[in-house]
Amino acid sequence: MKPNEIAIIGIRLVGVASIAFGVILALSSAVMHGLFQLPMADTFTSDLHLHDTYYVISQVHYDLLVPSGAGIVVGVLLLVMSRRLARLLVRGLDVS
Repeated sequence: MKPNEIAIIGIRLVGVASIAFGVILALSSAVMHGLFQLPMADTFTSDLHLHDTYYVISQVHYDLLVPSGAGIVVGVLLLVMSRRLARLLVRGLDVS
């Protein structure tokens, strides 16, 4: 196998792993939010004013769903641009 083909396979594997990780993270956040309904906000009196507010919902979305979406986007870009990236990796950034 040529080095270019090995680089293409490696980039595609990283892309697929990134997509899988993003989907698993998104699904796990949906399951945790749906099943548990954030019980910690119910128990502490210091967090009682935050219960059932948009702050709690947005915190879950920013902590879990945005990184998973970014992982999916990066994975798709790696899959689409794998040949071009492999050429850059094998050839190097020779600008002379």
